[in-house]
Amino acid sequence: TLMEPINTLDILRYKKGQWCREKDLIIKEVPVTLYVNGKKHITILASPRHLDELALGYLVAEGCLTSVQQIGALEVGADKDWVRVDLKAGVPPPTQVSERGPFKGRTDGDLVCYRLLKARGIEEVDTDLTISPMSISLLAAELQRHSQLFRETGGVHGAALADEEKGIFLFREDIGRHNAIDKIVGHTFLKGLSCRDKIFLTSGRVSFDTMVKTIKLGVPIIISPSAPTDMAVQMARNSQMTLVGFARGKRFNVYSGEGRLGV
Repeated sequence: TLMEPINTLDILRYKKGQWCREKDLIIKEVPVTLYVNGKKHITILASPRHLDELALGYLVAEGCLTSVQQIGALEVGADKDWVRVDLKAGVPPPTQVSERGPFKGRTDGDLVCYRLLKARGIEEVDTDLTISPMSISLLAAELQRHSQLFRETGGVHGAALADEEKGIFLFREDIGRHNAIDKIVGHTFLKGLSCRDKIFLTSGRVSFDTMVKTIKLGVPIIISPSAPTDMAVQMARNSQMTLVGFARGKRFNVYSGEGRLGV
């Protein structure tokens, strides 16, 4: 069974001019250590669910894995505090975090270490998938409805895959927006699911590292209720990807790939 991702704690709350002691739901944050070929690779602060997907999604985004056949073994610790991935003979292990550069940063509790040189090798998104303005608004609203943990705790980010006909069919949450995306990547990797005709949604802002992950995922459209960065917009334009931000209610901004909306 999955570890419960929330704790119940006694807190002091101030409301309507009065102090009161109440119980509150708090999202769990646990250190999860990823071992590759028996060696400690990285420890990620994460929500304790779908940790196999998190580990594989991370390794896919790092450029370490390109096929499920490269995996020799995959195991999640009983206490949900480690994941072990053994690669088959001949598959090079990922570069150690301590050896990386020059692009390093820490964002919202997620350790982000992507070299710009790797990002330059990203291919253009080649698909004729289109989407209507109404579908963008409906999917953005559906993303909010899916986020039960956010409604309970206010402490998680969500990521999802959708299409216009089915709506959202895959949804993941985590304390870190990069972790939530990695869980989506890991799931599609395990299932061999093509994303060339899918729509990606994220609850967080769209930054450079978000674009690295989603472009590698192969989705042609990304929608967020939040803002993109200038580097993310430039990457989307270079990759011919449709990037939609500030998708709230019946309003949104299109930063790249407006042709997929018939504009």
